Order: sequence, then structure tokens, then C-alpha cells
Amino acid sequence: MILWANIFVDVPPSLSLGVDPVEEDIMLRPPRSSAGAAGVLNRLTLLVIGLHAFQIAVLILILFWYTLEVQDYSVGYARSSAWIALATVQVRARTSLLHSWQH
Repeated sequence: MILWANIFVDVPPSLSLGVDPVEEDIMLRPPRSSAGAAGVLNRLTLLVIGLHAFQIAVLILILFWYTLEVQDYSVGYARSSAWIALATVQVRARTSLLHSWQH
């Protein structure tokens, strides 16, 4: 199950990197200066990442509980539904992120 989730989540974004346009002089460029750079992970970015992670965790736990208790399926079925939902959420998040970078 973990291998399936890894293949399902990691392969499509990796394939999209293969069609990225080639930049011939990329290794000849000097590094960018970090003076005055805000950085990638500032407080707002960490807050957004934390809120998204919390939201996904709560939704997956609610799905697991609903499948197990309300629909009265087995633990294995509830785990499988949680794994599938987690993989789907990750693929959706990555594709929307890739889409936002293109525009």
C-alpha cells in the first residue's frame, strides 16, 4: 500500500519536470545574492503550511472515523480509504501548485 501511494503521488509531478524547457547557461550563472532576500519559509508561509496540514489531517481522521464507525466497515477498509484520500489530496495539492506556477 505504501509503495502504491508513493508511485501514485510522486510519479506525475516527476514526469512534469521532464518537459521543463532546457536552459543552456544555467550552470554558468553566478549564485543569487541572499542579501535582502526574505527567504522561502517566512512566518506566513509556515503558518499556511501548518494550517493546510492540520486541515488535511482532520479531514482524513474524520473520513477514517466515518468509514469505521458510521459505515461499520473493517479497520483495513478504513485504512485503505484514508490512504487513498491522502494520496488524492496530495496529488490535487501538487497539481494545483504546478498550475499556479505556470500563470
